[in-house]
Formats: sequence, C-alpha cells, structure tokens
Amino acid sequence: MKRRILLLIIFAFVLFLFVGCGDKPVDPDPNPKPDDPVVDPGKDPEPGTDDPVEIEYTLTVDKTSVSLTVGEDATITATITPTATLVWSSSDNGVATVSSGKIKAIAAGTATITVSTEDGKVKKEIKVTVSEVVHNEVEDLKSALTKTVNTYSSSDSFNVVIETNASGAKQTMQMVYNMASGSYSEFFYEVKGNVTISTYVKDGVSYMNEEGTKRKATLSAGEMAELVKDYNGKEFLAKVASFYDEEAFYNALEVVSATEFKLIPNKYNGTSLNVSNVETITLKVTFSGEYVSKVELVYSNGNQVTVSYNGFTTQTVPALNDLSSYTE
Repeated sequence: MKRRILLLIIFAFVLFLFVGCGDKPVDPDPNPKPDDPVVDPGKDPEPGTDDPVEIEYTLTVDKTSVSLTVGEDATITATITPTATLVWSSSDNGVATVSSGKIKAIAAGTATITVSTEDGKVKKEIKVTVSEVVHNEVEDLKSALTKTVNTYSSSDSFNVVIETNASGAKQTMQMVYNMASGSYSEFFYEVKGNVTISTYVKDGVSYMNEEGTKRKATLSAGEMAELVKDYNGKEFLAKVASFYDEEAFYNALEVVSATEFKLIPNKYNGTSLNVSNVETITLKVTFSGEYVSKVELVYSNGNQVTVSYNGFTTQTVPALNDLSSYTE
C-alpha cells in the first residue's frame, strides 16, 4: 500500500515536471499579415496597375480608293472608336498630298494615303489614282486661260514670272505680293535683263535696288495706295495676257495635242499679238486642274514669251537679307 502511494506521488511529480517545463504558448502577432493568395497557374492574372488594359480601336473610312485629275481634291472621312488622334500620310507627296483627310491631286500617278492611330497599330489605306487633265478643245483652253488670269488679277495674293526672249535679248520680270485691307503687307517686284531693278516693300517701308544703288523710304498712305494702283496683278498681266479675251485669238488656233496649239497668223485679225513676219506661233500650255500654270508662246522667228503662274493663295515673298545696307 505504501509502495502504491509512493508510485502515484512519483508519477504526479513527473507529470508536473513535463507540463511545467514544456513549450510556452506564443502570443498572437498584433499585426498579422494575410497569407499569400493561391494563384491558379492556368488562369490569367487580373489586370491591375502593373498590367494596363490595352484599348482596342475600331477604325473605318468611307472610301478605300479615289480617282482624281490633277488639281482636284477629295475628302476622306475616317471614324475611330473610342475617340483618338488620327495621323494622315501619303506614300508620294509628288502625286497626292493629304491633310486631315483632304487629298489634293498634284501630278499623274498613284499613291497610297494612310490614316492610323498615333502608335500605328490600327490603320487604313486609301489608294489614289491621279490622271492628267485632258484638254483637246479650243474651248477648254479658253475657259482655263480666262479663269486663270481673272483669278490671279483679283486675288489678294499673287506670284507670276514673265520671261521674254526677243532677238536674243532675254528679260525676266517677277511680281509677288500678299495684300491685306487694301495695302501690301509684303511686296516684291524685280526686272532682270540689261539692267536689274528690284523693289521690296514690308511694314510700310520700300527698299529699292537699282543696279546696286540701294535706297529705302517710308511710304505714306497715299504712296502705298499709288503703289497698289500702278503695280498689281491686273496691270502686270495686261500685255502678256490680253489676248486671252480675244475671240480672234481662239478663232485662229488649231489643236496640235492636249497641251499644244498652233496659231495661224493669216487667220488672226486681233490686235493683242504682233504677227508681222511670223509664219506660226506655237502655244504650249501646262494645265493644273481647271487652271493654267504655264503658257509659252513660241514664234517661228525665235522670239518667245513664257508666263508662269505660281500661285494666287498666300505666298512666300522673296525676302531681302541685306536690308541694313539700304539708306534713306
């Protein structure tokens, strides 16, 4: 009996030592961290700040091909969803140019117009075919010449060069200007031949160079008005283009080709052209849409007159780089 009691006491003591000397419980973390999520390797991760969603654009155009003649234009309407900036370009600006969807035919040939998003990932192409304007009737020539000279003579901007060759004596005249409120904002006139004379006007100041003698003067309102009256597109073209209005001129023409005509002097009874001692006058014409860009009169005696129509919208006026050398 005493032995059993002793064994129980020993067992209880050992049990107390085992429980008392064991690992103590760990206090809970006051800032626990969530367990890492379980990622399914077969599932795409959800998009977030590190994985931006790529926008899918839909781009459409109302035409995929355009046929034009030189000088004509056409407008392509492009629609992009959702809204984005579109970039336009031409594969050959010598054939056709484009700006915000407006295509301008420059010369015969083919070109590809491309419209795309800024990153170039979405794009559409438009094929452009440009043909020459065929003028093979005298009435076509008359219409183009008349419209050209009338437009140039009445426009606020002007750029024309006249070249003459009479008995071997060559002379070149050029007039370029932009006009605003009845006055020239910028004006340039030059004659080159036996002598060279030029006049440049800007900001109300005239710079004149006569064979190296350079003078400048501030123009009064009256002097500017006089300049506009005496030196303008209509007066500049008066002599070299006066026959454009003569029925006698067109009645004496024969068609050689789409760009060449021949005037028969003995059929001409007008007054604008001097046909004395001339067997024929060949008229070579360069057309630009409904306008004319160049007219060449080639006389059988070797004389020649060429008029180049270089533009009637806002022009870049030849600026002088030595204005400081002009004196009052």
